[in-house]
Amino acid sequence: MMNIQFYCTKILTISLLFFLSNTKASCQNLSQTYQFGLQAYEQQNYAAAINAYERVVFFDDADSLRPQVYYQLAQCYYNVQNYPKAQNYYDLAYNLAETDSQKTQFTLSKVSCLLAQKDASAALTELYSIDENMVAKPFQKKIRVYYGICFFALKDFEKSQVFFLKAATDTATKIAIKNAFIRVKATNEINPKTAQWLSTFVPGLGQLYAGDLKNGLNSIALTALLAAWAGNIAQNNRPIDAILTVYPWFQRYYNGGRKHAFDIAKQTVSQRQYAIYIDILNAIAFDNALDLSQK
Repeated sequence: MMNIQFYCTKILTISLLFFLSNTKASCQNLSQTYQFGLQAYEQQNYAAAINAYERVVFFDDADSLRPQVYYQLAQCYYNVQNYPKAQNYYDLAYNLAETDSQKTQFTLSKVSCLLAQKDASAALTELYSIDENMVAKPFQKKIRVYYGICFFALKDFEKSQVFFLKAATDTATKIAIKNAFIRVKATNEINPKTAQWLSTFVPGLGQLYAGDLKNGLNSIALTALLAAWAGNIAQNNRPIDAILTVYPWFQRYYNGGRKHAFDIAKQTVSQRQYAIYIDILNAIAFDNALDLSQK
C-alpha cells in the first residue's frame, strides 16, 4: 500500500514539474517570438513581423501579450497598405485598451485607415465617437486635422476650413489656409454641366471653358473640317448625300465632345482641389514643425 502511494505521489510530482517546465518554456518562446516580431518591425520586415505576431496571438492562451500584439499587427498591416486588416486589428486593440488615451489613439488610427480607403463618411462617424474636450491636448490638434480632411473629402469646404483653422496655431499658417479656401471657392465656378452645354451649342467651347485649350481647339478644328467636307459633297452632289455621308461622323464626334467637355471640367476641378488640399496639409505640417521648435 505504501509503495502504491509513493509511486502515485512521484508520478504526480513529475507530471506537475513537467507541466510547469512546459508552461515556462512556452512563455519564454512567446516572449522570444514577440521580441523577434519587434526586431523585424524595426527593420521594416513587415511580413516576418506579421508571422511572428500572429503566432503569438495563436498561442497566447493567457492573453499576456495579446493587447500590444494587436496594435503591432495593425501597424504592420497599415505599413503594407492592407487597410481593412489594419482596421480590424485596431478594433481588437481598442476593445482591450485599458486607458482612454489608448482608446483615442486606436480610434484615430482607425480613422486613418478609413481615410486611406477613401471612406470619409465612416471616418467622420469614428471621429464623432471622440469627445474632444476629454482627450489630451496633443490629440486635439490631430482630431481637428482629421475633421478638416473628412469635410474636405465630402466637399463641405466651410466646415473643413473651420477645423483646419482650429488646428493651426501660427498666424501665417491660418492666412495660408484662408487663401487656400478662397482658391477652392474659385474652382467651384467651373461647372461640368455648363461645359457640357457650351459644347452642345459650340463644339469645343466647353473644353476651352474648362481650361483644356488643346482638346478645345482640336474639337473646333475637327468640326470645321466636317462642315467643309459636307459643303464639298453638297456642292458636287445632292445635299442629302452630304447629310448621309457626314452626319454619322459628326454625330459621333459631337456627342463624344459633349461628354468629354463634362469629364474634363470635372477632372479639372478635382485636380485643382487636390493641389489645394496638398497645400493645406503642407501648411499644417509647417505649423506642427513650429510647435515642436517652440517646445
